[in-house]
Amino acid sequence: MARPKSPPNLELNFPSSASSAREKKKASAAKPPKEKRRASPNLLVIHIDGASRGNPGPAGIGIVIKNESGSVLFESGQSIGTATNNVAEYRALIAALQAAHSLTSGQLQVYSDSELLVRQIRGEYRIKNPQLRPLFQEAEILISQFQSFSISHIPREQNQEADRLASQGASV
Repeated sequence: MARPKSPPNLELNFPSSASSAREKKKASAAKPPKEKRRASPNLLVIHIDGASRGNPGPAGIGIVIKNESGSVLFESGQSIGTATNNVAEYRALIAALQAAHSLTSGQLQVYSDSELLVRQIRGEYRIKNPQLRPLFQEAEILISQFQSFSISHIPREQNQEADRLASQGASV
Protein backbone atom coordinates (compact mmCIF):
# COMPACT_ATOMS: atom_id res chain seq x y z
CA MET A 1 0.00 0.00 0.00
CA ALA A 2 1.33 3.43 -0.92
CA ARG A 3 2.00 5.79 1.93
CA PRO A 4 0.86 9.41 1.69
CA LYS A 5 3.58 11.95 1.00
CA SER A 6 4.42 14.02 4.08
CA PRO A 7 4.19 17.80 3.76
CA PRO A 8 7.34 19.75 4.70
CA ASN A 9 8.04 20.00 8.44
CA LEU A 10 5.68 17.11 9.17
CA GLU A 11 6.78 13.69 10.30
CA LEU A 12 4.39 10.78 9.82
CA ASN A 13 5.14 7.38 11.32
CA PHE A 14 3.58 4.24 9.87
CA PRO A 15 4.15 0.92 11.68
CA SER A 16 5.26 -1.68 9.17
CA SER A 17 6.54 -4.53 11.33
CA ALA A 18 7.15 -5.63 14.90
CA SER A 19 10.82 -4.70 14.64
CA SER A 20 9.98 -1.14 13.60
CA ALA A 21 7.62 -0.91 16.57
CA ARG A 22 10.51 -1.85 18.89
CA GLU A 23 12.72 0.75 17.17
CA LYS A 24 10.06 3.43 17.64
CA LYS A 25 9.73 2.53 21.31
CA LYS A 26 13.49 2.94 21.76
CA ALA A 27 13.51 6.21 19.80
CA SER A 28 10.59 7.68 21.71
CA ALA A 29 12.23 6.81 25.02
CA ALA A 30 15.29 8.81 23.96
CA LYS A 31 13.33 11.95 23.02
CA PRO A 32 12.76 14.70 25.56
CA PRO A 33 9.12 14.96 26.70
CA LYS A 34 8.52 18.28 24.89
CA GLU A 35 8.92 16.54 21.51
CA LYS A 36 6.14 14.02 22.12
CA ARG A 37 2.94 14.76 20.26
CA ARG A 38 -0.47 14.15 21.70
CA ALA A 39 -2.88 11.93 19.84
CA SER A 40 -4.66 14.35 17.57
CA PRO A 41 -8.10 14.48 16.04
CA ASN A 42 -8.20 13.75 12.33
CA LEU A 43 -10.31 16.77 11.37
CA LEU A 44 -10.70 20.11 13.08
CA VAL A 45 -13.61 22.41 12.25
CA ILE A 46 -12.67 26.04 12.89
CA HIS A 47 -14.82 29.16 12.94
CA ILE A 48 -13.01 32.51 12.93
CA ASP A 49 -14.00 36.15 12.99
CA GLY A 50 -12.39 39.55 13.34
CA ALA A 51 -14.12 42.71 14.50
CA SER A 52 -13.16 46.36 14.56
CA ARG A 53 -14.97 49.28 16.15
CA GLY A 54 -14.20 52.26 13.92
CA ASN A 55 -12.24 50.58 11.13
CA PRO A 56 -9.53 51.22 12.20
CA GLY A 57 -10.39 51.10 15.82
CA PRO A 58 -10.35 48.78 18.83
CA ALA A 59 -10.28 45.29 17.35
CA GLY A 60 -10.74 41.73 18.50
CA ILE A 61 -10.60 38.18 17.20
CA GLY A 62 -12.79 35.16 17.86
CA ILE A 63 -11.84 31.53 17.36
CA VAL A 64 -13.81 28.33 17.96
CA ILE A 65 -12.15 24.98 17.22
CA LYS A 66 -14.22 21.80 17.33
CA ASN A 67 -13.56 18.17 16.55
CA GLU A 68 -15.58 16.20 14.00
CA SER A 69 -18.30 15.37 16.51
CA GLY A 70 -18.77 19.05 17.42
CA SER A 71 -17.06 19.11 20.82
CA VAL A 72 -15.29 22.39 21.51
CA LEU A 73 -11.53 21.85 21.85
CA PHE A 74 -10.47 25.50 21.93
CA GLU A 75 -12.24 28.84 22.19
CA SER A 76 -10.74 32.30 22.36
CA GLY A 77 -11.83 35.90 22.15
CA GLN A 78 -9.18 38.55 22.59
CA SER A 79 -8.29 42.14 21.90
CA ILE A 80 -5.62 42.81 19.28
CA GLY A 81 -5.37 46.57 19.81
CA THR A 82 -6.20 49.00 17.02
CA ALA A 83 -6.72 47.47 13.59
CA THR A 84 -8.96 47.48 10.53
CA ASN A 85 -11.61 44.81 10.17
CA ASN A 86 -9.64 43.05 7.41
CA VAL A 87 -6.48 42.95 9.52
CA ALA A 88 -8.54 41.53 12.40
CA GLU A 89 -9.91 38.81 10.09
CA TYR A 90 -6.37 37.79 9.08
CA ARG A 91 -5.15 37.90 12.68
CA ALA A 92 -8.04 35.59 13.64
CA LEU A 93 -7.02 33.11 10.93
CA ILE A 94 -3.36 33.18 11.98
CA ALA A 95 -4.20 32.71 15.67
CA ALA A 96 -6.56 29.84 14.79
CA LEU A 97 -3.89 28.12 12.68
CA GLN A 98 -1.38 28.44 15.52
CA ALA A 99 -3.86 27.00 18.02
CA ALA A 100 -4.83 24.19 15.64
CA HIS A 101 -1.18 23.26 15.16
CA SER A 102 -0.96 22.36 18.84
CA LEU A 103 -3.94 20.02 18.38
CA THR A 104 -3.24 18.34 15.03
CA SER A 105 -1.16 18.33 11.89
CA GLY A 106 -4.02 16.74 9.97
CA GLN A 107 -7.04 18.24 8.31
CA LEU A 108 -8.50 21.69 8.86
CA GLN A 109 -11.85 22.96 7.69
CA VAL A 110 -12.07 26.73 8.34
CA TYR A 111 -15.20 28.86 8.14
CA SER A 112 -15.24 32.66 8.01
CA ASP A 113 -17.86 35.28 7.27
CA SER A 114 -15.20 37.44 5.55
CA GLU A 115 -15.58 36.95 1.81
CA LEU A 116 -12.42 38.99 1.19
CA LEU A 117 -10.28 36.79 3.45
CA VAL A 118 -11.66 33.55 2.05
CA ARG A 119 -11.21 34.57 -1.58
CA GLN A 120 -7.69 35.93 -0.98
CA ILE A 121 -6.59 32.75 0.79
CA ARG A 122 -8.04 30.67 -2.06
CA GLY A 123 -6.18 32.84 -4.59
CA GLU A 124 -9.41 34.16 -6.17
CA TYR A 125 -8.74 37.81 -5.18
CA ARG A 126 -5.48 39.72 -5.38
CA ILE A 127 -4.12 41.33 -2.21
CA LYS A 128 -4.16 45.04 -3.00
CA ASN A 129 -3.73 46.34 0.55
CA PRO A 130 0.00 46.28 1.46
CA GLN A 131 -0.95 45.92 5.13
CA LEU A 132 -2.53 42.51 4.39
CA ARG A 133 0.33 41.03 2.32
CA PRO A 134 2.59 39.99 5.28
CA LEU A 135 -0.44 38.57 7.09
CA PHE A 136 -1.37 36.57 3.99
CA GLN A 137 2.20 35.25 3.72
CA GLU A 138 2.24 34.24 7.39
CA ALA A 139 -1.09 32.43 6.94
CA GLU A 140 0.26 30.60 3.86
CA ILE A 141 3.26 29.33 5.82
CA LEU A 142 1.05 28.08 8.65
CA ILE A 143 -1.42 26.46 6.24
CA SER A 144 1.41 24.50 4.59
CA GLN A 145 2.08 22.72 7.89
CA PHE A 146 -1.21 20.78 7.71
CA GLN A 147 -2.02 17.68 5.65
CA SER A 148 -5.08 19.36 4.20
CA PHE A 149 -6.77 22.73 4.51
CA SER A 150 -10.02 24.17 3.24
CA ILE A 151 -11.63 27.53 3.87
CA SER A 152 -15.24 28.44 3.14
CA HIS A 153 -17.29 31.60 3.31
CA ILE A 154 -20.41 31.36 5.46
CA PRO A 155 -23.12 33.87 6.34
CA ARG A 156 -22.60 35.81 9.57
CA GLU A 157 -25.61 34.03 11.10
CA GLN A 158 -23.72 30.73 10.84
CA ASN A 159 -20.67 32.20 12.56
CA GLN A 160 -22.30 33.50 15.73
CA GLU A 161 -19.95 31.94 18.28
CA ALA A 162 -16.78 33.36 16.70
CA ASP A 163 -18.56 36.68 16.05
CA ARG A 164 -19.55 36.97 19.72
CA LEU A 165 -15.97 36.29 20.85
CA ALA A 166 -14.50 38.78 18.36
CA SER A 167 -16.99 41.47 19.43
CA GLN A 168 -16.09 40.89 23.07
CA GLY A 169 -12.39 41.24 22.21
CA ALA A 170 -13.04 44.49 20.34
CA SER A 171 -14.99 45.87 23.30
CA VAL A 172 -12.22 45.39 25.88
